[in-house]
Amino acid sequence: MVNSSPLASQRAFVTVTEQLPIGEFLERAWKGTLIDVRSTAEFDHGHIPHAISVPLMTDEERAAVGTRYKTEGRLDATVLGLGFVGPRLAQLAHTLIHMSEEGGLFIYCARGGMRSGSVAWLANLLQLHVYVLEGGYRSYRQWLDKLWGKPWSLRVLGGLTGVGKTQLLHSLKAIGAQVIDLEGLANHKGSAFGGVLEAPQPTQSQFENELGHRLFGLNPELPIWIEDESKLIGHRAIPPVFWTQMRIRPVLYVSRPLQFRIDLLAELYGEADPNLLLECTSKISRRLGPENTAIAQAAIQSNDLSKAIALVLEYYDKTYRHGLSKRQKVHHFELHGLVGAEAAHALELAWIEGWGETEKSSSSV
Repeated sequence: MVNSSPLASQRAFVTVTEQLPIGEFLERAWKGTLIDVRSTAEFDHGHIPHAISVPLMTDEERAAVGTRYKTEGRLDATVLGLGFVGPRLAQLAHTLIHMSEEGGLFIYCARGGMRSGSVAWLANLLQLHVYVLEGGYRSYRQWLDKLWGKPWSLRVLGGLTGVGKTQLLHSLKAIGAQVIDLEGLANHKGSAFGGVLEAPQPTQSQFENELGHRLFGLNPELPIWIEDESKLIGHRAIPPVFWTQMRIRPVLYVSRPLQFRIDLLAELYGEADPNLLLECTSKISRRLGPENTAIAQAAIQSNDLSKAIALVLEYYDKTYRHGLSKRQKVHHFELHGLVGAEAAHALELAWIEGWGETEKSSSSV
């Protein structure tokens, strides 16, 4: 009789546990299953993108083991941990079998120690091919710190609010260009209205993790299009070393007709809760002034979103132009009404026109 159980099908694997450094671990993990065995709270605070949470202990159990380690030492802490984990080993075994793929299991914990080692031991017992991240999640975060400082060939896309920079990035990506959408990673459009119609922002750590994952998947020798941003996107900060690279790179400043911008923003925010728009308008009332704030809020309440947007844009245009005046290399480009692939190809040509292949040219605002 042929045994067709999932466990039996794994017998063809060679029983192997390998410790891998972070670069090799990430390169190979996409072929298998990436598993984070830290607690739920640790995972929620930040994790390697695409990892699946399979906590070895609950948050409370992990805290208890940590306390026992500090007060009684490693041996007592280990025994306590075994008491927590032991009753769940059978269920954990079924989970590992179910998640195992031909590429193997890629496991990490906080520091590459007891938790990942324990799960790797169980995986080996089940004859599953398993890899453990040397240094754990901590080594991943250290790797990110080095990643920000690499020399990236950034093409910074600028322009006033409403010119459609995010849509242009997506169009560039569609024609094969390398793109990073920082606002998409941060779940925020960067203004006082930036959180409207967006999911909650990720933690700062997870925002950095997602940015690092995006960079890791790109070719550093080829150009990368990215939107001109301030240090903060909502409440999430761009890593300072990477942001500094953004600031010293040339900017392709895109212009659109005012009515185009108003129409685009009216369409974007047309489905938003008017009460939320009123609240966001109040946040910039000091900059708008009491009279313009009252007019804008009245327009929102009467469903005249275009009128409100026109008033708000006066403030944002002044703010952005002031920031742009501090940049040394700016090439202005009137995009008019081009969208999609036409707009993307026009941007590629405009960059070459402004900076050439070596990007050594410069112009001032």
